[in-house]
Amino acid sequence: MRLAPGICVRTGIIRPRAPRIESLPVTISLNSGEYDGGDLRFPKLGKRTYRAPMGGAIVVSCSLLHEATPVIRGKRYAFLPFLYDEAGEQLGRQNARFLADDRGEESNSLGGQED
Repeated sequence: MRLAPGICVRTGIIRPRAPRIESLPVTISLNSGEYDGGDLRFPKLGKRTYRAPMGGAIVVSCSLLHEATPVIRGKRYAFLPFLYDEAGEQLGRQNARFLADDRGEESNSLGGQED
């Protein structure tokens, strides 16, 4: 993800549908120190902001409201994977059939393709 000056990301609480699936968003900083702003904030925890060093990560629960503050200078680059429990992986495999690859062919599993 790239955030340019003046852009912020606000996100709410992500509530997965039954069955209960634990999902942990991860923010891995790719260029900490090359921008101003763009820090993570957790409104329920107060006004403090958080920034991982380059290559460092911040992992939170999807049940915690979080946002990225506006980038004031430079560009912020981050890798934003999600970590799931076994139920989440299973659900992802089931839902992968609804995804199409870049050739418009449907996938039979996460990262897989029907033969």
